[in-house]
Amino acid sequence: MMDECKNENVVSGTSEMLNFCTEENNFESIDSDQTDESSLDLEDCGVDTIGGVDVDLCVKMNGNCPVTLIIGRRMRDFRRTCIGFSEEKQSVLMNSGFGCLFTFRCSELNIPLCYYMCKNFDVKKSLIKIHGRHLAVNVLDLKHVLGLSDGGSDVEFCSSCDDTLMLDWKARLWGGEENMTLDVLGKKVVTSKTADDAFLVSFCLYALSTMIMPSESDIVDPRLLAPLNDPKKISTYNWASFAFRHLVDGIRRYQTCVSSPVYTCVAFLQLFYLDTLIMKVIYVNRIA
Repeated sequence: MMDECKNENVVSGTSEMLNFCTEENNFESIDSDQTDESSLDLEDCGVDTIGGVDVDLCVKMNGNCPVTLIIGRRMRDFRRTCIGFSEEKQSVLMNSGFGCLFTFRCSELNIPLCYYMCKNFDVKKSLIKIHGRHLAVNVLDLKHVLGLSDGGSDVEFCSSCDDTLMLDWKARLWGGEENMTLDVLGKKVVTSKTADDAFLVSFCLYALSTMIMPSESDIVDPRLLAPLNDPKKISTYNWASFAFRHLVDGIRRYQTCVSSPVYTCVAFLQLFYLDTLIMKVIYVNRIA
């Protein structure tokens, strides 16, 4: 699932209010050479059909799918940013609480698959209904799939934007600018020459903004600096539990028509599906 990563354990952001309270959604197939910025070419990761939906075609969702192409773009940007980290940087990140998230190698988000899993996610029982089965999913699965860990303390975003440490880090990373884009932040992660505190905070901020709590905005939210203010304490937070709660809450808000699209780590659902229903089946078949 994740290259070079072996874990001991098995693994509501910003959302716009959109009118999505329909139970049925139509998928319109398009040729790959017709794709543009609003309909990107998506890989199917070897899955043929999901719940009767053909997912080996590039599709567009007619504006009413909870999983947007923006989430896929954020995921790809994160993957590209993390390629080629030095051993020193890898070592720092492995001990940061974000674990081996930097080894994330999924190249494309399969929107039909993620849509189907969001729609069939029982948020009360933490079950995904798929292929006639009820798959239990919990924070241990998220730890296994994404590599995040729990350090013991809850993740809090309650600090004021006037907090001295937050202001110091904002001045250091934003460079005096009022706003900073995700592209600029990503370049800071890539071009950092050493695995110092600035690199660690920049990476964690980028991971939160693109993978764990992605949003439609290209502007980095400085409030995400709150749990990153003290680099030495980053590893002490429950990042896996926080990411899982954020995932479930995002899906719950979509299912109850509070918000849509789902701005959370839906990439986890895709990887969880592959890990649970494909990789293990292949493994069993190979040893049978």
